[in-house]
Amino acid sequence: MKKIVLSVLALLLLGYIIVASLGITSEEKSKARCQHIDIEIVTEPGRQLFMDEGDIRGELAQMKLNLEGSLFDSIDINQVEMKLRENPMFHNAEVYTSRSTSKLKIRLEQKEPLFLVQSADSTYYVARNRGIIPMNPRYSVYVPVITGHISKSYATRELYDLMELVGKDDYFRHYFGHIYVDEKDGIVLTPRVGRARIILGKGTNWEKMLDKLRVFDREVIPRKGWNTFEYLKLGFGDQVIAKEYGATISTQKTEEIYD
Repeated sequence: MKKIVLSVLALLLLGYIIVASLGITSEEKSKARCQHIDIEIVTEPGRQLFMDEGDIRGELAQMKLNLEGSLFDSIDINQVEMKLRENPMFHNAEVYTSRSTSKLKIRLEQKEPLFLVQSADSTYYVARNRGIIPMNPRYSVYVPVITGHISKSYATRELYDLMELVGKDDYFRHYFGHIYVDEKDGIVLTPRVGRARIILGKGTNWEKMLDKLRVFDREVIPRKGWNTFEYLKLGFGDQVIAKEYGATISTQKTEEIYD
């Protein structure tokens, strides 16, 4: 009988200890504060960051999100994520707490700018997946610049398709020094070497045009040089229309040019 009583008392004591410890743990959790913010910015390998950790902390301050020193129970994680996602530079934002380390962790996925558009009324980046990133003088990244008469719909459709193709092509990735969209001639490219204008026009068969330019560059330029030509027109089927400085326009089939 005595053993039974002792066993019951031991169980009651153990239960009391467990309940008390849970109460203490719960109270400690309710008083836990954010002592530090860990910020991770995710981007593709080799890509330049728009914003670093210091910039993100500045953005948090501007949004009046004073998180360090705040009770974890007072931090609205969903609100912090929503505000960060409103920043057009980021594709996604995830926020979570680690009370065991007193840290708030922020993980941001940066949009990847493909090129910069400078038109008469606006300047902005076009990101991969056809997103728009407004120009911010505080943050900049080196990408190809396209100027001229450009609507946002044209930039995120036709121009995007062209620049994505150029960016994936090892031969043409750094080939062009200037890209201009002309109201009359459409897309006009200027190579880094030479002064000839390469007129793509208003068509969209970019891959075929670039293939013709690649062959022209390989077969004709070594014989005549880039400075011979005032312009090339690539938007006419299987033909390259080339005009030399001081000459009349000559039209030749690509097969005849490249023999």
